[in-house]
Amino acid sequence: MTKVTARRATTLAVALLLAMSGIGLRLGYVQGVRADAYAAEARAQTLRRIVLPSRRGTILDRDGGDLAVSIPARTIYANPKAIKDKATAANKLAPLLGQDAYSVQQEISRNTTFVYLARRIGVVTAAKIAKLNLPGIGVLDEPRRLYPGGGLAANVLGFIGTDQHGLAGIEYGYDQLLNGTPGWRVLEEDPSGNRIPAGEYKEQAPIPGADIKLTIDPDLELVAERALAAQVKATHAKGGMLVALDPRTGEIYAMANNPSFDPNQIGHIDPATIHNRVVTDAYEPGSINKVITASAALAGGIIKPGEHMWIPAGVHIGDAYFREDRVPNQSLDLKGILTNSSNVGTIELAEKVGAPTLDEYFRRFGYGQSTGLGFPGESPGILPSAGRWSTSLPTMAIGQGLSVSALQIAQVYSTIADDGVM
Repeated sequence: MTKVTARRATTLAVALLLAMSGIGLRLGYVQGVRADAYAAEARAQTLRRIVLPSRRGTILDRDGGDLAVSIPARTIYANPKAIKDKATAANKLAPLLGQDAYSVQQEISRNTTFVYLARRIGVVTAAKIAKLNLPGIGVLDEPRRLYPGGGLAANVLGFIGTDQHGLAGIEYGYDQLLNGTPGWRVLEEDPSGNRIPAGEYKEQAPIPGADIKLTIDPDLELVAERALAAQVKATHAKGGMLVALDPRTGEIYAMANNPSFDPNQIGHIDPATIHNRVVTDAYEPGSINKVITASAALAGGIIKPGEHMWIPAGVHIGDAYFREDRVPNQSLDLKGILTNSSNVGTIELAEKVGAPTLDEYFRRFGYGQSTGLGFPGESPGILPSAGRWSTSLPTMAIGQGLSVSALQIAQVYSTIADDGVM
């Protein structure tokens, strides 16, 4: 061997030694220092987590009938990477899914390992799909929300979205209670998306949601909705609201809104119709507010049952003049003042009651505060403090300059009907 050849051999040996040392060091780093990190990364690439929806609780009427219930349904999903003959799979699936084959093939050709093909379809159709035994096509239990009464009490019940969470009404206000806790399934797959038989598999079953029982009477609710619809039509009104409750318990038997909607057809709901206006809308009560002024006057001894007072044609309060249109220049007792809705009679009583006391009675009857119903979006109304009334006492007494909800007004009359007990 020549000296040149020897030097080359030595150089090559040193190079090989350094290369092997580098590989050894790198291997030691990967298997030692970074072993856990690489193992976790590899595990993340093979594990897939699937959410298992929980059964949503039922909303019941006062008799235990179903107002909103979740019924068995199935969701069809695909793992596109596990489907080799996509055209054949699409042609077999399309008729059962009610879709065209091209659209299905587009979905199952996406570069992912999970895609929904149909959500919450019938169990019979899902069973037919399962019998096809198509690789990469799976079936999940995913209940569907049904409202057996259609639009009955729709504004009270509300509705849910595709993610099974409430978007309005009771469904929204008590979503966490109704929805329960979803479960999950974790399984290990190969790069093509096929489950590894000996791989990891864990499952946590979902916890069903709780049921909620309302005080709504379905028969009275139906009667109320029909009566309200007839009156809205007869008066050519834009809409209306109606609430019926038990004065002794405060239980609400009917809560109707017009216009309304069908929660089974969420794709066709007009957003303007979804509010429960009985509790969400506030308006000036007008003359129906006079009973509170009368209650304050009666309780304060300003006027006694059967006692008469003179009702002039008008009365000056500050710079304002209030005219009596219905019963001017007559002597009326409290019953007559209320029966004839006398503005002047009510205003004169309010002047004797005084702003602080009338304000106290408004608040004791529930104005300016929530009723405690717990319905989402409930309006407390608007009640200015007595110190800001200035010359507003006369108008406040006859129901102007403040706002209340229909439920608050119903609560006022319910309290009077129950001998002053709310």
